[in-house]
Amino acid sequence: MKTNFTPKESLAVIHSMIGRTQQNISENSIFFLILGWATLAAALLHYFLLQHTGYPHPYLAWGIFMPTA
Repeated sequence: MKTNFTPKESLAVIHSMIGRTQQNISENSIFFLILGWATLAAALLHYFLLQHTGYPHPYLAWGIFMPTA
């Protein structure tokens, strides 16, 4: 692999990597949305169990993420 890049080549490589990353994120954005909603649901459930019930293990609400592991 070529290790000595000209400044123009370096910028081209960086630009292509940023473009590829943006494309990957936009293609997989639904997964980020699902992860965000699942995080919100687990946090709200944990809070509810901790503050409004006598349940001794409110942290088990985070088990929502077990199917994704």
